[in-house]
Amino acid sequence: MPVSRDVLALVKKINTEAKSEVVVIASDIKISKRYPTGSLSLDVATGGGWPANHWVEVLGLESHGKTTVVFQGIAENQRQDPDFTVVWVAAEPYDYEWATTNGVDNERVFVIHTNKMEFAYDKVLEFARSKAIDWIVIDSYPALIADEQGEKAMDEWSVGLGA
Repeated sequence: MPVSRDVLALVKKINTEAKSEVVVIASDIKISKRYPTGSLSLDVATGGGWPANHWVEVLGLESHGKTTVVFQGIAENQRQDPDFTVVWVAAEPYDYEWATTNGVDNERVFVIHTNKMEFAYDKVLEFARSKAIDWIVIDSYPALIADEQGEKAMDEWSVGLGA
């Protein structure tokens, strides 16, 4: 079924206003590069690994292997690409020894030690815009604290600041 001229005109108007292609036809979307996870079964489950240029969350309970999965993915991609570089926002301590045990070349991991949410996001955006790195890891999102929340006393309420 052909697309109506009214729809195409609206798409053009929206894209002109946004000064970018924010509305596209789904059939024009290309399958992005995939990064291996370091686990064959996880690569199969994800259709070939984690997609490039997408936000991917590794979720689970404490001590269930989330960091290990990410370290193994970094190590696998570093093995395949000698220029593969990572920025790691460490709201919690970066475990250099565990990274090494999992095969990570820590010389190609840049760690930003902070739990300040706004600072972390600003730096993540700077690195993303530079396109000079391959992955950005935030460990751990729940450990980041909004500036306003960090300035409050323990008995003061702050709801949804991170959101």
